[in-house]
Amino acid sequence: MKKTQAMQLAAGAALAFSALVGASTASAAMSSGYVSTDAFNKIQPGESRDQVVAQIGQPERTVTWPLTHTQTMYYTTDDTGDFSNAVAHVDLDASGKVIGADISADDAQE
Repeated sequence: MKKTQAMQLAAGAALAFSALVGASTASAAMSSGYVSTDAFNKIQPGESRDQVVAQIGQPERTVTWPLTHTQTMYYTTDDTGDFSNAVAHVDLDASGKVIGADISADDAQE
């Protein structure tokens, strides 16, 4: 293999690698469960789970409450108010519609 071909191959591989790393980093950021307070505050009662995920991304974790047949989706937020560890949570009814959304202290991480 000639030197110029090797350099072109190396440059192509580096470009492909950086695109792959950039894509996976962007994907991780979108699915990490982080949400800004501005985006979070746009959630409205009655929206579906799919609408919420389309607006603010996948939650960090979801808890299903068997006795009430509801779910809570948890997100990390940039809220810097009185909380050192703030968590945004979206409550869904049995049909998957938003019944509440709030930001509160994450007592589990204190």
